[in-house]
Amino acid sequence: MGSRVASRNGWAIRAAGERKGCRVNGVIDDGFLNRYRELLDAESTAFDELEHAVEDGDREHYELDFASWKETVARRSAFLERHDLTSFTATAAP
Repeated sequence: MGSRVASRNGWAIRAAGERKGCRVNGVIDDGFLNRYRELLDAESTAFDELEHAVEDGDREHYELDFASWKETVARRSAFLERHDLTSFTATAAP
């Protein structure tokens, strides 16, 4: 049986032996959300740098910034894959 994990919202349930920051029984806990926010922030920062290189016409920095941005996207994607969250499709609300 899982144990209740103290969280800001009080809804995360952790299965016995479950790692911190993982989905549990289809629920996403605060650790998961915090890590995902870190990944999104890193991706946003890398994209901002890439955008500046494009605006400045700086090809050398563009290449470096593009590689950095792709790496942050790959880390975010891998994180979602590890938690089996890559097969969702968006649908319009009724």
